[in-house]
Amino acid sequence: MAADSTNPVKQMDIDKIKVDDSFRDQLPPLSAEEYRVLKDDIKKDKAIREAIVLWEGKGVIVDGHNRYKIAVELKFKQIPVRKKHFQNEKEVRIWIATNQADRRNLTGFQRAEVALRRKPDIAALAKKNQQEAGGAFSTKSEKSGSHGQNPGRYSWDVPLDITTSRIYLG
Repeated sequence: MAADSTNPVKQMDIDKIKVDDSFRDQLPPLSAEEYRVLKDDIKKDKAIREAIVLWEGKGVIVDGHNRYKIAVELKFKQIPVRKKHFQNEKEVRIWIATNQADRRNLTGFQRAEVALRRKPDIAALAKKNQQEAGGAFSTKSEKSGSHGQNPGRYSWDVPLDITTSRIYLG
């Protein structure tokens, strides 16, 4: 995760941090071996090197569930956190899919699964952004000239790059 100068890393009491199971479960769990290696590294360093990312104003973890769990197991009193602003839960879920999934050792299938779970959220956000910008939300038939393919249906096509799990809205 790249450094973010607008939201500096701060130490936070571990008991003030909240876990939303649905955010945690959005990505497949680490394998037992991956978890063991991560725990061994944290135990050896006696510290978490990469800050846990929290939803600003809510104190809920959006990145770092495994590091947090290990810190609890190792009885850390404080851990490094960085707060990030999100408008709503959909925005959090999209961020998790696009920014966390490609950092993990996921198979191509798992990456596609994570990205496709967020497709309705991304489509709704794209529609909202387009409406706020004064544009109309097009139907597939309007965009393609109809050609008999799904006339009158809304187009929810969002290009996905499953090799990196990046979701392109452009």
